[in-house]
Amino acid sequence: MNHLKPLFALLAVLAFVANMHGQSVYDFSASAPTGQTLYFKICDSAQVSVVNPRTNNSDSNYVAGDLVIPETVSYCGTTYTVTGLSTHNFMMGTFYNCKTLTSVYVPNSVKTMGEYVFGYCPSLVSVHLPDSITSIPNMAFEGCTSLPSITIGRCVRNIFSDAFLHCYAISELHLLASVAPTVGYRALWSIPDTARVYIPCGSTSSYAAVPEWNNHFSAFIEVPTYVLEVSVDDETHGSAEIVSHPTCDNPQALLLATANEGYRFEGWGITPGYQNIVTDNPLTVTVSDDMAVVAYFAIRDVGIDEASADAVRVYSRGGDIVVEGANGEPVQVFDIVGRPTASRALRTGIYFVKVGNRPSRKVAVIR
Repeated sequence: MNHLKPLFALLAVLAFVANMHGQSVYDFSASAPTGQTLYFKICDSAQVSVVNPRTNNSDSNYVAGDLVIPETVSYCGTTYTVTGLSTHNFMMGTFYNCKTLTSVYVPNSVKTMGEYVFGYCPSLVSVHLPDSITSIPNMAFEGCTSLPSITIGRCVRNIFSDAFLHCYAISELHLLASVAPTVGYRALWSIPDTARVYIPCGSTSSYAAVPEWNNHFSAFIEVPTYVLEVSVDDETHGSAEIVSHPTCDNPQALLLATANEGYRFEGWGITPGYQNIVTDNPLTVTVSDDMAVVAYFAIRDVGIDEASADAVRVYSRGGDIVVEGANGEPVQVFDIVGRPTASRALRTGIYFVKVGNRPSRKVAVIR
């Protein structure tokens, strides 16, 4: 009977494998905002994970180009929140071996990632990870040989073994956590020791106390971790740039707006609500939290949106909105949140003007 024991053990393993492969790897598929097909496994009545649809790690993978992962996805009348990037079987990370995947945006709804999640994606050059991620799993980016930099969020507490093994191209690490994450075996080995390591103001002592950080990198660079975003209302009207960024010693930033030919700079809209219009240019702002600033430009006068082929002209003069060429068509004015308002004696801010059935136009009122 002894010779039957190995046979029974083999049969049990084969039965387990057959049962495993009989189960579906995913429950449904749907298109990402960027057009790629993604595969989802239902976790419960409200949540799904993105999974790799393959069952064999020698299969070629399926996602290419620049990918944006959605926060929610609908299936059979139910809207699910995308909360994970899961791994199944051995090495079958969600995007494992996606050889032509170039960039990935992971939304704030995702809280967990599985092993090998981006393993061996040799064309990957840009990854956005949200602050909802609390750990970088084993082999998460192993073999991403073209990745030049990585930002590790405020809530990451652990970076597990081999997370960045064979990531030879990384020249910048941006760490947003004030408390240094723990580091697993070989997680940082392949990153050149000359890589620039940016950490939050006042956190050098925390990183220096962790041997894996202190022994591998020659220096840490302290920088503010607040995000300053500068944009323009319309790129055909002009451009905006950050001339000097805030530092740990100086929280101020210098912004500059440049109008294109035929346009003029009218003001900066600063969050919240972009109702606070500032006309200084260059503009010095003090950054003490995440901040978004938008530069607005005028098309002739001080209208923001105006189609030159349209006989109707909309602009502001003083605190009034002026509409020329309406020829009796109804004129409606709305504030930044869509509430109807008067067209005269307005406060400084951004307003929307609708003339007849034409599309609404933005107008900056500056007093």
